[in-house]
Amino acid sequence: MSGPQTALLAMVVLPATVGGVLALARPHRGAVPIALVTSGLTTVLAFATALARPAVSYPFVAGADFAPDVDALAALVVPMVATVTFPVLIFAAGNIRESRARFHGLMLIFAAAAPVTATAATIPALLFARGGDGRDLLRPDRVLVARLRACLSGADGLHHDAHS
Repeated sequence: MSGPQTALLAMVVLPATVGGVLALARPHRGAVPIALVTSGLTTVLAFATALARPAVSYPFVAGADFAPDVDALAALVVPMVATVTFPVLIFAAGNIRESRARFHGLMLIFAAAAPVTATAATIPALLFARGGDGRDLLRPDRVLVARLRACLSGADGLHHDAHS
């Protein structure tokens, strides 16, 4: 694995791991500085991957790999998301008084899911990242069932024509 490929993986794994620990452990002290350092490192990694444009691929399910790939669009989106996340966390550090660790942890999880969504080169990578946008954290079972029903009933916004 090359340096840029390692940076691509670290750009996702670092905020996801730290965010998960902060959201679950909810430490009373240290959450804000830990989140800010993590966000800063993630921003540096985002710019490094945007310049190098690496691609990785791992077997995920039969016939489909988990493959993030930094193309031209992802090279613009990924550093932008990482850069905007940092001042949002700084602002939140001064304004959020309750559940600071939880907020900063969930924000870091989002900061990990957004680059995976932007760099997804395969359907499994895209679907894997869509669960980390924050909406599905409360009741993932109900959201999944609702999405499946919408797909099967044709209410997913896609045109289904049986005659074509």
